[in-house]
Amino acid sequence: MVEGDSGILATSAPWDRPTYEPSRRRLVWPNGAIATTYSADEPDRLRGPQHDAAWCDEIAAWRYPNAWEEQTDEGEIVVIQACRSKTSDVIGAGEVDTDDPTDVLGQMYEWRINLTTGTHTEGPLHDYYSDFSRINDDYAGVQTRYTYSSEFDQTRDITFKALMKFDAETGQTEHHEFGPGRYVGEGVFAPRVGSAREGDGYVICFIQDENTNQSECVIIDALNFAGDPVARILIPHRVPYGFHSGWVAG
Repeated sequence: MVEGDSGILATSAPWDRPTYEPSRRRLVWPNGAIATTYSADEPDRLRGPQHDAAWCDEIAAWRYPNAWEEQTDEGEIVVIQACRSKTSDVIGAGEVDTDDPTDVLGQMYEWRINLTTGTHTEGPLHDYYSDFSRINDDYAGVQTRYTYSSEFDQTRDITFKALMKFDAETGQTEHHEFGPGRYVGEGVFAPRVGSAREGDGYVICFIQDENTNQSECVIIDALNFAGDPVARILIPHRVPYGFHSGWVAG
């Protein structure tokens, strides 16, 4: 964060580069602003409202479906939801030295950071392993009920066998299976025209049928998530499994 090719010292403009004082664990800018550094090995050193802002290294997750703030009796809470893996190796995916193969698979987590007390809690939201989590993007930054993610096939290296819908209000999940040999990428939410409800719309994804070497665009009704697709559109070229996309109404 401080040093390295993309650190603060390397990316700051010459006229606004801070002085790094590692022995005092701080950076001092020419205008007098001070940033204090903390080690992740000593989280208890960071507590209470003694700072104007906090900046931390990215939590180990590829996709953040959402984050928002809550005012509670315990203080001001920042809530972050993301699929978190215990360990990862992007280059050699599936080759991490671990006795538990699920260590490299993402799992939906929630972090609750209390900005008033400096404490936090974290934990999984359900027992399934998934990644590529998405929401109805119209609700980004506010508390959401539904999250859509791709469920891992634990019999293969880093592939997804189904899409999953998680309901934070009930704690329940629904699954849309695509059949043997048919694997899915990321599911994107498209609101239904005229709808004013968070979960009213469609989940659109690309799948690859390895039985026929055929890619498809599949459209699922989010209100009938486990049911038959609304439409299946054949794609003339293969769409890679890691292909990301978004929805723009037109």
